[in-house]
Amino acid sequence: MDNALEFFEEIEVPLGVLKEVELKDDEVKTKIREMLDSKRLKREDIDVEFPFLGRGESSAVRLALDKDKVICLDDKKARRLSSDLGLTVIGALSILRKIYKVGELKESPEELYFKLRALGFYIDYALFSKIFA
Repeated sequence: MDNALEFFEEIEVPLGVLKEVELKDDEVKTKIREMLDSKRLKREDIDVEFPFLGRGESSAVRLALDKDKVICLDDKKARRLSSDLGLTVIGALSILRKIYKVGELKESPEELYFKLRALGFYIDYALFSKIFA
């Protein structure tokens, strides 16, 4: 995850996302805490929930709108809403692909796929393989 930080000047995380992250006890939670403590991520006190979206996605959309920022989302409904609102949307896979293409990804694409699945990220393996080809 540290490698992804190199592609952005600043990464802001809304409180709504952090509250969702805190619900699970996994390596993502641990890494996010470390990055907040080291000031590599900036916490923003935005915690909202729009109809039909989760707290994290809603808070991220609000933050991006308020600050005219690029938004990183993987949820289909949230991506569609963000695009409709004129936001620039990227996804986790586009960031991971960039890291892979510059040779900084430690895992093979296959290992990455299974790690993402273990974290609850869903993508068809054939499509994933195409992205990392």
